[in-house]
Amino acid sequence: MYEFNKLADDIGIEIMDLKGLYTSFIEEMDSEIMSLQSDIKSGNLKGLQSTVHNIKGISSNLLINDIYEHCQIFDKELKAENFQNVRIHMSTLESMYKSTRDYIKVFFKI
Repeated sequence: MYEFNKLADDIGIEIMDLKGLYTSFIEEMDSEIMSLQSDIKSGNLKGLQSTVHNIKGISSNLLINDIYEHCQIFDKELKAENFQNVRIHMSTLESMYKSTRDYIKVFFKI
């Protein structure tokens, strides 16, 4: 599902040494998801765009490609000021993240 082996090889460490990186990913994503929810509720579109961009970067760095690819689409729509699908994108992102978080927790025994 995710390319943990590739990332470990690329940076020259053992796969289980990635545990700390993915633990930090979960902590940061939990915070980013809360920020997205807050930005949507308050109508803070600049904050929303910034948070989606941050998630895109975080997920790209750790090869969490499904979240990265979804955020690319979400980010493009926000930059084009297309706000009609914000709640759909948010719901999809939350669902993807929950699955990812669960997978990471099982894989790394967090």
